Amino acid sequence: MLRMTTLSKQQKLFIISGLVAAVGIFAVVREYRPGGEGEEMRQSATTTVTALSGGGSVKVGGSGAVTVSSISEAPKGGASSASAPDLRAPLTIITDMSPEAQTLLRSKFTDAQTALAKNPKDFQSLMTLGTLRKMAGDYAGAAADWSYTSSLYPKEPSPYESLGSLYLDFIKNYPKAENAYMAVIRYRADDLSAYHNLYSLYTDYGYKANTDAAEQILKQGIAANPKAYDLHVLLARYYVAHKNPTAARPEYESALSLVKATGQTDLATQISAEEAKL
Repeated sequence: MLRMTTLSKQQKLFIISGLVAAVGIFAVVREYRPGGEGEEMRQSATTTVTALSGGGSVKVGGSGAVTVSSISEAPKGGASSASAPDLRAPLTIITDMSPEAQTLLRSKFTDAQTALAKNPKDFQSLMTLGTLRKMAGDYAGAAADWSYTSSLYPKEPSPYESLGSLYLDFIKNYPKAENAYMAVIRYRADDLSAYHNLYSLYTDYGYKANTDAAEQILKQGIAANPKAYDLHVLLARYYVAHKNPTAARPEYESALSLVKATGQTDLATQISAEEAKL
């Protein structure tokens, strides 16, 4: 194992800030209230800039039309069959990290376990256990934690979002990644990042290659989110890549109309420049 006996002040700050970001991300994204309703649409400026910069597809973290109902393995009411993991099991650190980083990780893990000892269904702490296991390299443990969390809170998208990222980029199980992101859409159709990630899965990662899954997931996203101009841009780029400028042009025009309506002139200029290349 790689050992570092001394860390600079900058390195310590980096480790601490990384841990704080990891265990606090769910509170930042949304304050979870079981049974609560009405969460705002997450179409951040970052997502928009990413969607409109460069000519490739977007990573936000294709046979036949892709709809939620067509994915037979997608959780229908959460992972109800997930068995409860041992919430008292110690953290297993697999990845190489300094002793100081390990200490910080274990401290946060202990805090989450303490909270769960008082309330075994504490959403935030369950999600944190999975996050810390993922950081430690225990991907199977993270998957178990988040699957269990989804069984307790079947309509909360966060566990599925975390599972999607885990299966997509770490475990490399693309069917499970697809199922997870489809579950996000089922419970929150306005989660644009899920459409972005599915599109990336079908294009950048080559899952379901030579099908129209990428096209269909963007169309599904646009139907559910008519003002999501970044999805229109992605669909236009998809058509350009497939040498179909006739289909691309109306998508660019739709994106332009939406962007101009919000007064985002710089984005409108970028979209116009792309369309002019047709």
